Amino acid sequence: MRRLLPFGRSKKLAADPACTRGRILHFRVTRAHSHLLQALLLFRLGTASSYVTGALKLKSCWNAYQQLYEEDVVGSKDGKEQSGAEALASADRGDILYGIGGFHFFVSLVPPAFKWIVESLGFKGDQSASQPQLRECICAGGNRVYAAYLLLIWQDTFFFKARERAERLFEEATERFESKGTHSALFQYLGGYLARVRGGLDLAIERFERAHAASSEVRPFQLMCLYEIGWCHFLVGDYSRAVERFVPFLAEFRSPSYHAFCAYQLGCALDLLGRRKEATAAMTSVAGYVRKHFTFDQYAARRARLYIKRGGMSEFDRAILPVHSSIEIKDFRGALKLLQIARCHVSSGAGSFDGSAEPESESGARMNSPAPSGAADFERDAEDALCRTNARVLDRRKTRTYLDTELDSNASAKDIRFTEFATGLQKPGASIGHVAAEKETTRGWVEGVDKPPGTVPIVDDESAVYMFCLAQSLVGVKRDDLALDCYKAILNAQREIREEFYIVPYSWVGVGEIYHRKSDLSAAEEALLVAKKRYSGYDFDKPLIRRIEHAVGLLKGARSEEAEVDL
Repeated sequence: MRRLLPFGRSKKLAADPACTRGRILHFRVTRAHSHLLQALLLFRLGTASSYVTGALKLKSCWNAYQQLYEEDVVGSKDGKEQSGAEALASADRGDILYGIGGFHFFVSLVPPAFKWIVESLGFKGDQSASQPQLRECICAGGNRVYAAYLLLIWQDTFFFKARERAERLFEEATERFESKGTHSALFQYLGGYLARVRGGLDLAIERFERAHAASSEVRPFQLMCLYEIGWCHFLVGDYSRAVERFVPFLAEFRSPSYHAFCAYQLGCALDLLGRRKEATAAMTSVAGYVRKHFTFDQYAARRARLYIKRGGMSEFDRAILPVHSSIEIKDFRGALKLLQIARCHVSSGAGSFDGSAEPESESGARMNSPAPSGAADFERDAEDALCRTNARVLDRRKTRTYLDTELDSNASAKDIRFTEFATGLQKPGASIGHVAAEKETTRGWVEGVDKPPGTVPIVDDESAVYMFCLAQSLVGVKRDDLALDCYKAILNAQREIREEFYIVPYSWVGVGEIYHRKSDLSAAEEALLVAKKRYSGYDFDKPLIRRIEHAVGLLKGARSEEAEVDL
C-alpha cells in the first residue's frame, strides 16, 4: 500500500493534493472494510480465542469507519471544509455508509455466549441502527449498493418481519441488476428465502431454480440451491423429491454449513417413505457434521440421537412433523387440520375426536383434508383438558402454583412452581388454562377449518409439543385468546418437559407478544425478560433472542408513543 500511496514522497502527487486525499480516503475505507471481513472470518471459527481476536478487529474497524463517517459524510453534509471531503467520490461515500450499517448488523449476530465480549467494547449490536446507513448507501451509489440491498432484504425478511417491504426491495434490486448475471443469481437465491417464509413455496422453488441455472460455473452455489429446493419439497410433504435434492448436496458440498440439519431432514424424509435402514444411516451421520454454537446443528444432533435411541420416529413424530412444516410456511389453517390427526397419537391419553385419522399419501405425507365436524365447543374442551393438566401435575408433584392459589407464609421453595418465573402476569387466584365463560363461542371459528382440534393435558414432551403447535396455529389465525391459554398451560407444566424444553422460553415469548397486542405493555415486558434472562442453552436460542430483542424494541417504541400522548 505504501508503494501505491507514497504519502507525500512523490512531487507529482504533492502537486495534486485532491488526488492524494482521494487515494488516502480510498485506502482508509478499504482497510476498515478488510478489518470487518477479518472479524467475521474469525467469528466463524467458533472458538473463544477467535471471538476475542475478532472483537479487537471489530473495535479497530469501528474506529476507522466512525472517523471516516464523521469527517467525510457528516462533514460534507454540513457544508464544512473537512480535509478530503471535496475529493471523496460517491463510491467511497457509499462504502463508508455500507461499512457503518454493515457493522451494526454483523455485531448483532454475535452468538449470545460471546456477546459480552462485544458489549465490553461498547457495542450493543442494534440491528435497526444499520438500516438508515444502508438506505443512504443505495442512494449514494458505488460498489456496495448490491451488498446493501442484500443486507436490507435479509434484515427485513428474517429479523424485522417486514416481508412486504423486503419483497418491494427485492423487486427494485432485481430490476436494477437484471443485466448482471451473477448478481441475479444471488438475488434470486435470497428471493427464494423470502418467498418461502411468506408461504409461497411454488415461487420459492422457481426463484431457487433460477439461481441454480444462473450459477452454472459455481457448483457449490448450485448445491446450496439444490438444498433449498429440497427443503421446499420437504415442507409440502413431497419427501421423494426432497430426498433427490438432499443426497447430492450432502455428497458434494464441502463446506460444513447446512450439513447436520440436512442429514437430519434426509433421515426424517426417508423414514416417512418407509426406508428405515437408510434413515438410520442418515441420522447416524448427523453427529459428524455438528458445529459448536450453531443452533440448527445442535437441534439436529439431539433429534438424531433420539431417533437412534428409539429406533425410528414415533407415530406422534410422524403426525406432528407436517404440522411444524405448515406453521413454518404460514399455513395455519392447514396446521389446525393436521393437529386433529396428531392429537390421536399423543401418548398422554388425550383420546380421539369423532372421526378417524386420515391415511398417508403415497409420498408418506398426511393428507391435508378437513376432519369431520361436530366437535365439542373449544372453550369447554380447553377448560376441561387444561384443568386436568393442572390437577394431574399438582397431584403428582404435590405442589401448588402461585396462579392457582394464594401462597401462605409457610410455603417452602419447592412448593412454588411458577412464582420464580413470573408473578405479575395474572393476579393470585386466577386459573391457568381456564377459558373465561364470557368468551365468544368458536362455532364457525376459523373459515376453512370445520372444527377446532382438541387440547390435551400436558404430562410429557409429546403433549407439550402438541399444545405448543396448537398455540402457534391459533396465533396465526388471530385467536390470541385461545392461544394464550395454551401457552400458559405449557408454562404451568414445564417440569413435565424433558427433551423439547425449547418450547418453554418460546412460550414465554408467545405470551409476551400476545400481551403486547393486548396493549398490556408491563406484562409483555415481564414475559419477554423472563424468556431472555432465565433460560439458556435451549434449541433455537439465537433466533429467539433476536425475536426477543425485536419485540423489546417494539415495546420501547410503544412506551415512547404513550409518553408523548401523556405530554
